[in-house]
Amino acid sequence: MRRYHLRLMLLPLVLLLCVGSMLGAADTLAATQPTPSVVFNLTVSLEWEPGATDRLPDDLALSRCPDTTAKQLYLDDLKAGLRQTAAYLYAYSEGQMALGSITVYTGGVHWDDANLRVLASNAERPTAFVGGIVSTPTHNISATTGISGTVFYPGTITLGRLWNGLGSRCGSWSQPAGWRTIGHEWAHYALYLYDEYFNVDTGAEQYCTTTGFSPREILPTVSSGADSLMAYQYSTDKLWLRGAAPPHTAPPWSCIGTPQDRVHGATDWQTIKRFYPTITIPTVLRTDIQFAGSPAEPLFNVTIVAPPTPRNDTSAEVRLAALPTPRLVGQAYLIRPGPTSGFPQRIIGQGEMIPGEPASLPFWGVQQDTSDRAEVVVQDWTSGVRACFPQHYDTAPPLDPAATNSLSASTSVWRPDLTITPRVTEIGGISEVTGLTVRLEDCANRTKHVEVVYCPAAVIAACRF
Repeated sequence: MRRYHLRLMLLPLVLLLCVGSMLGAADTLAATQPTPSVVFNLTVSLEWEPGATDRLPDDLALSRCPDTTAKQLYLDDLKAGLRQTAAYLYAYSEGQMALGSITVYTGGVHWDDANLRVLASNAERPTAFVGGIVSTPTHNISATTGISGTVFYPGTITLGRLWNGLGSRCGSWSQPAGWRTIGHEWAHYALYLYDEYFNVDTGAEQYCTTTGFSPREILPTVSSGADSLMAYQYSTDKLWLRGAAPPHTAPPWSCIGTPQDRVHGATDWQTIKRFYPTITIPTVLRTDIQFAGSPAEPLFNVTIVAPPTPRNDTSAEVRLAALPTPRLVGQAYLIRPGPTSGFPQRIIGQGEMIPGEPASLPFWGVQQDTSDRAEVVVQDWTSGVRACFPQHYDTAPPLDPAATNSLSASTSVWRPDLTITPRVTEIGGISEVTGLTVRLEDCANRTKHVEVVYCPAAVIAACRF
């Protein structure tokens, strides 16, 4: 009996020893994680205002997108994607950089000073101003020639509503294709890096890699080699480290001739070191960087600024009837009329819409109390004929988030030719856009008073001239 009792007592002791051993290993791993020396705080602005009960999976289903296990609410999904982006940045910077406080606004608030802008459009590819993090226009002095070449201008990262590696209609930011892409654009914007997936002279595919990987699909197995995430972020976690000629120097496996090589003439790490002197160029790339439990994790936080008047359901199902000419693509817009004049107060592009397509286009940011309407323009580039809904912007019925909104476009008598030319002034080698020249001509020779409205996301009252 004593022996039996002793065995019972030893069992929890062994379990405690095992648990203690595992905790000790985790604590040791966390203790070896680097403390970042560069922390970025940023502002995010959404062009529209999501509703409190909008369900992202429902909108994805309406668009016939495959299940991506997205979060239920868009803002929750974006928040999860930003956290993953923070982990990605921490890893590919070898623990030397981190995302800190992130403030997210909706409805176009802080649009002008946002580091990251999110459009409602389903046709917007992720883009970034290289070096857009600068506060004033800044000359880039070449590291190889010492000559001033490009100029970095204050700018932003611009995203569409979603991204799955192929387009902005499906996907979610909490999935790898989404947060990896934000991390890639952040390297353009804040780390001054250029793309490394094509040849500047020929335009042909060319990937900066040391392993010769073949990017034939979105998110294949993540490479363990030093393939640059500026070449293919979907399967790479590293930055170009060694000299100007990696082992694979023959196209398409070469960094030579890519935009990064042509502009900076240096590796990713050499470029980052120029702009962030406190950064140390690693001799060996680590594979054990972990965000969870690291000194970077407590620095990260996201604050969602609630709108003054929260909305409930702001997503409306919209379908466009088929046209006689097949395979045309329409451009869809949400029009918010002014409370008294009826002139557009906000214009929010929703992206591309195909006439007769079974899948709906969810319009995002619809507010019933402001009588938001739809505008769709379908251009036949072969014949020059265009169809639109409605014929007059103030005759469309308000959109209803609780019903299917069926639209029917008809041939328009307008055949406009619109040219917009920026007015540019150059001083000291730095150019600045000081205005726009707008020229509108009706090719159908109609005579009618024309009103031009400029409504960027942050504009509350329309500017009409």
